Amino acid sequence: MMPRENMPRGMDENAAAIPPIAAYDTAKDNLAAWHGELGVLRELSVLQIESIAKDFTANATDIEGCRHLAARLLDKELSPHPAERAQQLSERLTLCRRLANLPLTLNEGDSAMQDRHASSDKTVNVAILNSPIFSTAIATFSAVLPKTEPLLCRSFSDICEEVAASRAAFGILPLEDSAEGKLFRLYEQIERFELHIACTADITELGGKTVRMALLYKNEPPSVTPCSERMLECLLYAENECTLTDLITVAAAFDLSLRRVDSLPLSYREDDFVQHLVFRTVKNEIKGFLVYLSLFLPRVSITADYINIKTQE
Repeated sequence: MMPRENMPRGMDENAAAIPPIAAYDTAKDNLAAWHGELGVLRELSVLQIESIAKDFTANATDIEGCRHLAARLLDKELSPHPAERAQQLSERLTLCRRLANLPLTLNEGDSAMQDRHASSDKTVNVAILNSPIFSTAIATFSAVLPKTEPLLCRSFSDICEEVAASRAAFGILPLEDSAEGKLFRLYEQIERFELHIACTADITELGGKTVRMALLYKNEPPSVTPCSERMLECLLYAENECTLTDLITVAAAFDLSLRRVDSLPLSYREDDFVQHLVFRTVKNEIKGFLVYLSLFLPRVSITADYINIKTQE
Protein backbone atom coordinates (compact mmCIF):
# COMPACT_ATOMS: atom_id res chain seq x y z
CA MET A 1 0.00 0.00 0.00
CA MET A 2 1.40 3.42 -0.97
CA PRO A 3 2.11 5.65 2.09
CA ARG A 4 -0.47 8.42 2.36
CA GLU A 5 2.20 11.14 2.25
CA ASN A 6 3.49 9.78 -1.08
CA MET A 7 0.09 9.60 -2.81
CA PRO A 8 -0.59 12.01 -5.68
CA ARG A 9 -2.95 14.78 -4.77
CA GLY A 10 -6.62 13.97 -5.23
CA MET A 11 -6.04 10.19 -4.79
CA ASP A 12 -7.36 8.47 -1.69
CA GLU A 13 -6.37 5.04 -0.26
CA ASN A 14 -9.14 3.06 -2.00
CA ALA A 15 -8.46 4.60 -5.37
CA ALA A 16 -4.76 3.75 -5.11
CA ALA A 17 -5.62 0.06 -4.62
CA ILE A 18 -7.60 -0.20 -7.87
CA PRO A 19 -5.60 -0.47 -11.14
CA PRO A 20 -6.96 1.24 -14.25
CA ILE A 21 -9.16 -0.65 -16.71
CA ALA A 22 -6.31 -0.91 -19.24
CA ALA A 23 -4.27 -2.91 -16.71
CA TYR A 24 -7.06 -5.50 -16.42
CA ASP A 25 -7.24 -5.84 -20.21
CA THR A 26 -3.47 -6.25 -20.52
CA ALA A 27 -3.37 -8.83 -17.74
CA LYS A 28 -6.22 -10.78 -19.33
CA ASP A 29 -4.43 -10.82 -22.69
CA ASN A 30 -1.20 -11.97 -21.06
CA LEU A 31 -2.94 -14.77 -19.18
CA ALA A 32 -4.65 -15.96 -22.36
CA ALA A 33 -1.31 -16.03 -24.18
CA TRP A 34 0.40 -17.93 -21.39
CA HIS A 35 -2.45 -20.44 -21.20
CA GLY A 36 -2.16 -20.97 -24.92
CA GLU A 37 1.55 -21.66 -24.62
CA LEU A 38 0.92 -24.13 -21.81
CA GLY A 39 -1.55 -25.98 -24.04
CA VAL A 40 0.99 -26.25 -26.85
CA LEU A 41 3.71 -27.42 -24.47
CA ARG A 42 1.39 -30.04 -22.99
CA GLU A 43 0.51 -31.40 -26.43
CA LEU A 44 4.20 -31.60 -27.38
CA SER A 45 5.11 -33.38 -24.14
CA VAL A 46 2.30 -35.88 -24.66
CA LEU A 47 3.50 -36.64 -28.18
CA GLN A 48 7.08 -37.10 -26.95
CA ILE A 49 6.07 -39.45 -24.14
CA GLU A 50 3.77 -41.50 -26.35
CA SER A 51 6.54 -41.86 -28.91
CA ILE A 52 9.20 -43.13 -26.52
CA ALA A 53 6.71 -45.28 -24.59
CA LYS A 54 5.64 -46.93 -27.86
CA ASP A 55 9.25 -47.87 -28.63
CA PHE A 56 9.77 -49.09 -25.07
CA THR A 57 6.64 -51.23 -24.93
CA ALA A 58 7.63 -53.02 -28.13
CA ASN A 59 10.48 -54.72 -26.22
CA ALA A 60 9.59 -54.74 -22.52
CA THR A 61 6.62 -55.85 -20.44
CA ASP A 62 7.94 -56.04 -16.86
CA ILE A 63 7.09 -53.50 -14.17
CA GLU A 64 10.76 -53.00 -13.22
CA GLY A 65 11.50 -51.91 -16.76
CA CYS A 66 8.58 -49.50 -16.56
CA ARG A 67 9.98 -48.04 -13.34
CA HIS A 68 13.34 -47.56 -15.04
CA LEU A 69 11.65 -45.79 -17.96
CA ALA A 70 9.71 -43.48 -15.63
CA ALA A 71 12.83 -42.66 -13.58
CA ARG A 72 14.84 -41.79 -16.71
CA LEU A 73 12.07 -39.83 -18.37
CA LEU A 74 10.25 -37.91 -15.63
CA ASP A 75 11.14 -36.05 -12.45
CA LYS A 76 10.84 -38.09 -9.27
CA GLU A 77 9.05 -35.34 -7.33
CA LEU A 78 6.25 -33.07 -8.47
CA SER A 79 7.11 -29.38 -8.54
CA PRO A 80 5.51 -27.09 -5.92
CA HIS A 81 4.82 -24.55 -8.69
CA PRO A 82 1.17 -25.04 -9.79
CA ALA A 83 1.74 -24.67 -13.55
CA GLU A 84 4.77 -26.97 -13.59
CA ARG A 85 2.98 -29.43 -11.31
CA ALA A 86 -0.01 -29.63 -13.68
CA GLN A 87 2.36 -30.17 -16.61
CA GLN A 88 4.23 -32.96 -14.80
CA LEU A 89 0.99 -34.65 -13.75
CA SER A 90 -0.25 -34.60 -17.35
CA GLU A 91 2.99 -36.24 -18.51
CA ARG A 92 2.77 -38.93 -15.82
CA LEU A 93 -0.84 -39.73 -16.72
CA THR A 94 0.08 -40.00 -20.39
CA LEU A 95 2.87 -42.46 -19.62
CA CYS A 96 0.70 -44.59 -17.32
CA ARG A 97 -2.18 -44.79 -19.80
CA ARG A 98 0.27 -46.01 -22.41
CA LEU A 99 1.87 -48.56 -20.10
CA ALA A 100 -1.56 -49.78 -18.95
CA ASN A 101 -1.92 -51.53 -22.31
CA LEU A 102 0.89 -53.91 -21.32
CA PRO A 103 0.08 -57.29 -19.70
CA LEU A 104 1.64 -56.22 -16.41
CA THR A 105 0.98 -58.02 -13.12
CA LEU A 106 0.90 -55.21 -10.57
CA ASN A 107 -0.70 -56.69 -7.47
CA GLU A 108 -2.64 -59.67 -6.24
CA GLY A 109 -5.97 -57.85 -6.45
CA ASP A 110 -5.54 -56.77 -10.06
CA SER A 111 -7.98 -59.38 -11.37
CA ALA A 112 -11.42 -58.15 -10.40
CA MET A 113 -12.31 -57.33 -14.00
CA GLN A 114 -11.33 -60.78 -15.26
CA ASP A 115 -13.71 -63.71 -15.30
CA ARG A 116 -13.66 -65.74 -12.10
CA HIS A 117 -14.71 -69.34 -12.13
CA ALA A 118 -15.57 -71.91 -9.52
CA SER A 119 -14.00 -75.25 -10.40
CA SER A 120 -17.05 -77.51 -10.32
CA ASP A 121 -20.83 -77.65 -10.20
CA LYS A 122 -20.94 -79.55 -6.93
CA THR A 123 -22.61 -78.05 -3.88
CA VAL A 124 -20.23 -75.97 -1.77
CA ASN A 125 -20.49 -74.64 1.76
CA VAL A 126 -20.89 -70.94 2.54
CA ALA A 127 -20.00 -70.00 6.10
CA ILE A 128 -22.54 -67.62 7.67
CA LEU A 129 -24.19 -66.72 10.95
CA ASN A 130 -27.72 -67.89 11.71
CA SER A 131 -29.30 -64.51 10.93
CA PRO A 132 -31.86 -63.31 8.37
CA ILE A 133 -29.46 -60.77 6.86
CA PHE A 134 -26.95 -63.55 6.07
CA SER A 135 -29.68 -65.58 4.36
CA THR A 136 -30.57 -62.51 2.31
CA ALA A 137 -26.89 -62.08 1.44
CA ILE A 138 -26.64 -65.66 0.14
CA ALA A 139 -29.66 -65.03 -2.08
CA THR A 140 -28.11 -61.78 -3.33
CA PHE A 141 -24.79 -63.46 -4.15
CA SER A 142 -26.49 -66.48 -5.78
CA ALA A 143 -25.81 -65.05 -9.25
CA VAL A 144 -22.06 -65.47 -8.74
CA LEU A 145 -22.10 -68.66 -6.66
CA PRO A 146 -22.44 -72.33 -7.59
CA LYS A 147 -24.89 -74.52 -5.69
CA THR A 148 -24.48 -73.65 -2.04
CA GLU A 149 -25.24 -75.10 1.35
CA PRO A 150 -25.10 -72.77 4.39
CA LEU A 151 -22.56 -73.70 7.04
CA LEU A 152 -23.77 -72.06 10.26
CA CYS A 153 -21.08 -70.60 12.51
CA ARG A 154 -21.12 -69.06 15.97
CA SER A 155 -18.95 -66.00 15.34
CA PHE A 156 -17.32 -63.87 12.67
CA SER A 157 -13.97 -65.41 13.55
CA ASP A 158 -15.40 -68.90 13.01
CA ILE A 159 -16.59 -67.87 9.53
CA CYS A 160 -13.07 -66.80 8.59
CA GLU A 161 -11.58 -69.94 10.08
CA GLU A 162 -13.92 -72.23 8.13
CA VAL A 163 -13.00 -70.53 4.84
CA ALA A 164 -9.28 -70.46 5.67
CA ALA A 165 -9.34 -74.19 6.46
CA SER A 166 -11.26 -74.92 3.21
CA ARG A 167 -14.18 -76.43 5.11
CA ALA A 168 -16.23 -73.71 3.40
CA ALA A 169 -15.56 -72.47 -0.12
CA PHE A 170 -16.92 -69.04 0.72
CA GLY A 171 -17.87 -66.94 3.70
CA ILE A 172 -19.97 -63.84 4.26
CA LEU A 173 -19.13 -60.97 6.60
CA PRO A 174 -20.40 -57.42 7.05
CA LEU A 175 -17.85 -54.74 6.11
CA GLU A 176 -19.74 -51.65 7.22
CA ASP A 177 -23.18 -50.42 8.16
CA SER A 178 -25.04 -47.14 8.26
CA ALA A 179 -24.95 -47.05 12.07
CA GLU A 180 -21.30 -47.87 12.91
CA GLY A 181 -19.55 -47.10 9.64
CA LYS A 182 -16.53 -49.16 8.64
CA LEU A 183 -16.14 -52.35 10.71
CA PHE A 184 -12.36 -52.40 10.91
CA ARG A 185 -12.33 -55.19 13.50
CA LEU A 186 -13.68 -57.49 10.78
CA TYR A 187 -11.09 -56.22 8.29
CA GLU A 188 -8.49 -57.38 10.78
CA GLN A 189 -10.06 -60.86 10.79
CA ILE A 190 -10.03 -60.98 6.98
CA GLU A 191 -6.38 -59.97 6.92
CA ARG A 192 -5.39 -62.37 9.69
CA PHE A 193 -6.86 -65.38 7.85
CA GLU A 194 -5.50 -64.14 4.48
CA LEU A 195 -8.93 -64.03 2.83
CA HIS A 196 -10.02 -61.98 -0.16
CA ILE A 197 -13.17 -60.02 -1.02
CA ALA A 198 -14.84 -61.21 -4.22
CA CYS A 199 -17.82 -58.85 -4.21
CA THR A 200 -20.10 -56.87 -1.93
CA ALA A 201 -23.77 -55.93 -1.80
CA ASP A 202 -25.76 -53.42 0.25
CA ILE A 203 -28.64 -55.03 2.16
CA THR A 204 -31.25 -53.11 4.12
CA GLU A 205 -32.61 -54.67 7.30
CA LEU A 206 -36.20 -54.33 8.50
CA GLY A 207 -35.22 -51.54 10.90
CA GLY A 208 -33.89 -49.47 8.00
CA LYS A 209 -30.17 -49.99 8.68
CA THR A 210 -28.11 -50.72 5.55
CA VAL A 211 -25.27 -53.22 5.82
CA ARG A 212 -22.59 -53.79 3.19
CA MET A 213 -22.04 -57.56 3.13
CA ALA A 214 -18.93 -59.13 1.58
CA LEU A 215 -18.47 -62.50 -0.09
CA LEU A 216 -15.06 -63.89 0.91
CA TYR A 217 -12.86 -66.63 -0.53
CA LYS A 218 -9.43 -68.11 0.17
CA ASN A 219 -7.92 -69.46 -3.05
CA GLU A 220 -10.55 -69.98 -5.74
CA PRO A 221 -12.75 -66.94 -6.54
CA PRO A 222 -16.28 -67.18 -7.89
CA SER A 223 -17.28 -65.94 -11.33
CA VAL A 224 -17.91 -62.19 -11.09
CA THR A 225 -19.02 -60.13 -14.08
CA PRO A 226 -17.98 -56.45 -13.82
CA CYS A 227 -21.45 -55.07 -14.51
CA SER A 228 -21.66 -52.91 -11.41
CA GLU A 229 -19.32 -50.69 -9.44
CA ARG A 230 -15.73 -51.77 -9.12
CA MET A 231 -14.24 -50.94 -5.71
CA LEU A 232 -10.59 -50.41 -4.88
CA GLU A 233 -9.41 -50.14 -1.28
CA CYS A 234 -5.93 -49.00 -0.37
CA LEU A 235 -3.72 -47.86 2.48
CA LEU A 236 -1.59 -44.74 2.19
CA TYR A 237 1.49 -44.64 4.38
CA ALA A 238 2.40 -40.97 4.11
CA GLU A 239 3.87 -38.21 6.19
CA ASN A 240 2.00 -35.24 4.71
CA GLU A 241 -1.36 -34.23 3.30
CA CYS A 242 0.18 -33.40 -0.08
CA THR A 243 0.54 -37.09 -0.90
CA LEU A 244 -3.10 -37.70 -0.01
CA THR A 245 -4.14 -34.86 -2.30
CA ASP A 246 -1.97 -36.28 -5.10
CA LEU A 247 -3.58 -39.70 -4.70
CA ILE A 248 -7.13 -38.34 -4.89
CA THR A 249 -6.24 -36.09 -7.85
CA VAL A 250 -4.71 -38.99 -9.79
CA ALA A 251 -7.68 -41.24 -8.99
CA ALA A 252 -10.08 -38.62 -10.37
CA ALA A 253 -7.99 -38.39 -13.56
CA PHE A 254 -8.60 -42.13 -14.06
CA ASP A 255 -12.35 -41.72 -13.38
CA LEU A 256 -12.24 -43.13 -9.86
CA SER A 257 -14.25 -41.26 -7.26
CA LEU A 258 -13.46 -41.28 -3.56
CA ARG A 259 -16.17 -43.10 -1.63
CA ARG A 260 -14.70 -42.69 1.84
CA VAL A 261 -11.41 -42.14 3.69
CA ASP A 262 -10.56 -43.11 7.26
CA SER A 263 -7.48 -42.49 9.42
CA LEU A 264 -6.26 -45.57 11.28
CA PRO A 265 -3.63 -45.58 14.05
CA LEU A 266 -0.44 -47.54 13.43
CA SER A 267 0.24 -50.15 16.09
CA TYR A 268 4.01 -50.09 15.56
CA ARG A 269 4.49 -46.30 15.55
CA GLU A 270 3.12 -44.03 18.25
CA ASP A 271 1.03 -41.01 17.21
CA ASP A 272 1.11 -41.95 13.52
CA PHE A 273 -1.70 -42.90 11.16
CA VAL A 274 -2.34 -44.65 7.89
CA GLN A 275 -5.09 -43.45 5.55
CA HIS A 276 -7.60 -46.09 4.42
CA LEU A 277 -9.27 -45.01 1.17
CA VAL A 278 -12.07 -46.59 -0.82
CA PHE A 279 -12.46 -45.64 -4.48
CA ARG A 280 -15.22 -46.66 -6.87
CA THR A 281 -15.68 -46.54 -10.62
CA VAL A 282 -17.94 -47.88 -13.34
CA LYS A 283 -15.26 -47.46 -16.00
CA ASN A 284 -12.24 -49.58 -16.83
CA GLU A 285 -9.26 -47.31 -16.19
CA ILE A 286 -8.11 -48.91 -12.96
CA LYS A 287 -5.12 -50.54 -14.71
CA GLY A 288 -3.70 -47.11 -15.54
CA PHE A 289 -4.28 -46.01 -11.94
CA LEU A 290 -2.46 -49.10 -10.65
CA VAL A 291 0.46 -48.40 -12.98
CA TYR A 292 0.64 -44.85 -11.58
CA LEU A 293 0.70 -46.13 -8.01
CA SER A 294 3.45 -48.60 -8.81
CA LEU A 295 5.63 -46.01 -10.54
CA PHE A 296 5.04 -42.83 -8.57
CA LEU A 297 3.22 -43.59 -5.28
CA PRO A 298 4.90 -46.69 -3.84
CA ARG A 299 3.68 -45.73 -0.36
CA VAL A 300 0.18 -46.79 -1.42
CA SER A 301 -0.74 -50.44 -0.78
CA ILE A 302 -3.78 -52.02 -2.50
CA THR A 303 -5.70 -54.10 0.04
CA ALA A 304 -8.88 -55.07 -1.84
CA ASP A 305 -10.18 -55.03 -5.41
CA TYR A 306 -13.75 -56.26 -5.89
CA ILE A 307 -17.16 -55.68 -7.47
CA ASN A 308 -20.11 -54.14 -5.66
CA ILE A 309 -23.32 -55.77 -6.86
CA LYS A 310 -26.23 -53.41 -7.23
CA THR A 311 -29.33 -54.69 -5.46
CA GLN A 312 -32.95 -53.87 -6.21
CA GLU A 313 -34.33 -50.92 -4.27
